[in-house]
Amino acid sequence: MNNMRIIVYPIGRVKSILTDIEQKDLIDDNAVIEIDKDLKEGLSGLEGFSHIIVIFYMQAIK
Repeated sequence: MNNMRIIVYPIGRVKSILTDIEQKDLIDDNAVIEIDKDLKEGLSGLEGFSHIIVIFYMQAIK
């Protein structure tokens, strides 16, 4: 078996005003994705799509 590694570097953060999963039905917009300013240029043209796939690693809840 190969000991392949996948290294992931964050390009932004997901922020939400929710403090409990039970609140998810109380508001329409549950979260916002904030992309680091120096990486935004790499996403130019994204607004032309109706959907995106977001892969995230939940490291902390504040």
